[in-house]
Amino acid sequence: MANLFTLMALLCWIPISAALFLWLPIARALSISYVAGWLLLPFVSFRLPGVPDFGKATAILMGSFLGLLLHKDARRVLGTFRLSWIDVPACFLCIGALVTSLLNGLGLWDGASMAFGLLCIWIGPYLLARIVYRSVDDLRELAKAILLGGLLYVPLCLFEIRMSPQLHNLVYGFSPRGWGGTRFGGYRPSVFMECGLELGMWMTATCLVGFVLWHQGRYRRFAYLPVPLLLCALLATTLLCKSTGALILLVLGLACWAGGRLLQTGVPLSLLVISSVAYMIIRAAGLNNGGEVVDLARRYINEERAHSLASRLEFEDLLMVKAYERPWFGWGGWGRSRVFDDFGTDISITDGRWIIIFGMLGLIGLLGTYGTLLFPCLAAIHRYGGQLCCSTAAAPVAALIAVVAVFSIDSLLNNFANPIYLLSAGAVGSVAQGELGKSLYGEAEPATIQPCPALRRHSWPLPIRKLPVKPKVTERA
Repeated sequence: MANLFTLMALLCWIPISAALFLWLPIARALSISYVAGWLLLPFVSFRLPGVPDFGKATAILMGSFLGLLLHKDARRVLGTFRLSWIDVPACFLCIGALVTSLLNGLGLWDGASMAFGLLCIWIGPYLLARIVYRSVDDLRELAKAILLGGLLYVPLCLFEIRMSPQLHNLVYGFSPRGWGGTRFGGYRPSVFMECGLELGMWMTATCLVGFVLWHQGRYRRFAYLPVPLLLCALLATTLLCKSTGALILLVLGLACWAGGRLLQTGVPLSLLVISSVAYMIIRAAGLNNGGEVVDLARRYINEERAHSLASRLEFEDLLMVKAYERPWFGWGGWGRSRVFDDFGTDISITDGRWIIIFGMLGLIGLLGTYGTLLFPCLAAIHRYGGQLCCSTAAAPVAALIAVVAVFSIDSLLNNFANPIYLLSAGAVGSVAQGELGKSLYGEAEPATIQPCPALRRHSWPLPIRKLPVKPKVTERA
């Protein structure tokens, strides 16, 4: 598995990431640091004695934080940052990890280690984004970095689709989950991510960002190439990744964005954002066992996908029974939330992130995890309403909201904690707060924006335009 070369790659990324902040504007540097680091570094975790595990999420966070401190605008950026109500879930998540370990008798060190792990993957990227991104122009830098990352992955994906998923093994000497196998008669790529499922979700996110920026933001060329041609290549590669769930989320995300643009309202995006919460409430309350969804998968997809979905729902039911024994703060780590038979054999299979968090950290951890993702998106939709899907200036905000929403839905059945989505959530939260949000109308076209009447009270007033002052004419005696 891991080797010295992978460890050196992770360690070298820390000074590389910090150097980006010395050469580039701060928002662009943070965007490139996270996107390039997550797409190129090996998926590996080193267990070092006495300290938490060291992986690429830790290396990127350390490099970005060091670069932020070295940047010339560090004092101004850090001095003007203020916490808001949307940051409360992140605090809940960090404090909840400590309380969970203490209540389960695991000790303070175990709680600190768990909190550090959550900091690297979940809380750290979110807080960095809240500190660094301060305007819609900053969000545009992040959206462009995500789109560029997806475009750079196109030839790598096509190589693995033709030659089998082996780039991680060729470059770093091992594969995170072994050989990826085939799907629908062809290879499923994974490149430098954990598996093909995570890659499929990433390509879906880049397609969403690219389409919204092109159609709503009126981008005609990107890197001196026509955007429609690039989007066709990106969409074709996403289809060839053969991830059924990710493709469904792509259609769902585009449909909600198009509905909001057609109706000039933020309601469709709001429904997309809260759909993951609705699923968790319905499943946790036992209101539905998911049988209808399994039947639909069997009828319109295939028997294999239906059987996989049915298995995940079945194990969710088993894990929920165990989680309800300690519902508020959970069981903590070390596999204590898993289900064992009478002989001590682990019979549980954990796929969805929400059920893992529910078992480990309870309802408090669940609120902190998904509140960190969704509160900023709801705040932005509440603030701007129909402008998000209609305004040219709001294109990066709408794109990132759609990406965060589909990722939260994907995490119901998968557990791939990509920190770029947390970076997106924090960036959206920044422009939804305080006076910073007024820059949205600064580049918009107010004459063409007519928000839905039900949400008109949440929109910003038209900017005050000063009339030109006529020069005074002095009469000659």
